[in-house]
Amino acid sequence: MVTIIVIVRVIPEKREEFLQTARTLKQDMLKVEGVKRIILYQDMEDRERFLLIVEWTTPEGMDKYLHSENFRVLIGALRVLAAKSEVTFSLLPDDGEKIAEIAI
Repeated sequence: MVTIIVIVRVIPEKREEFLQTARTLKQDMLKVEGVKRIILYQDMEDRERFLLIVEWTTPEGMDKYLHSENFRVLIGALRVLAAKSEVTFSLLPDDGEKIAEIAI
């Protein structure tokens, strides 16, 4: 399984725009082959801080997404709506042992 983890601190006045963008991107991503699950968490103590987790069934599915227009839209949205963001990619074998992690 491959996981993309995005930690976002949204610009306070852009919070609602971020949530709407996240909803739209989720609908689009669920149509992509290989997406297993998409979760968006909000920090209970900081309403501008979010954690987005996207799980893929195969590295090939994620790689295809990373070269898609939808991924460019996600990165563009983060640049406009976030005060700070961090994207991490993790590759986990079926037994759950982490074999690679790359942060950009």
